[in-house]
Amino acid sequence: FVKFDGDVNFDPEILDQLMAAPDDANYICLDKSDVDDEVIKADVDDNGVIRALGKYVPVVDAAGESIGIEKISAQYSDVLFDTLGHIMGDQKNWKEYYELVFKFVDITGLKWVEMDNKEDYETAQKHFSA
Repeated sequence: FVKFDGDVNFDPEILDQLMAAPDDANYICLDKSDVDDEVIKADVDDNGVIRALGKYVPVVDAAGESIGIEKISAQYSDVLFDTLGHIMGDQKNWKEYYELVFKFVDITGLKWVEMDNKEDYETAQKHFSA
């Protein structure tokens, strides 16, 4: 299945690229442009597997920004829901990320907007009003 953060507007090509990923692994979408300290950054190993994800990842170590769209493989879904149930049982874990050992799809250059404020809304209008 595909998990979307509810505040992301995106070009349908992003979903096409995500679904075309070559195997049954789990994937997140990364944008390699404009990565700064305020975004959710991913550090990946030499095999393209996520080893750290969060605002705490140093910009110099970041492969890109996670845009909040992911493909979860069928065989991983039970593990995912079990893990989420466990970590959500303790409030100290509520800001932790579960995407470690995911791979990524590079969507750099495609349009997407995380809708957090009026400026984001105006950007989305420019990108998607047609």
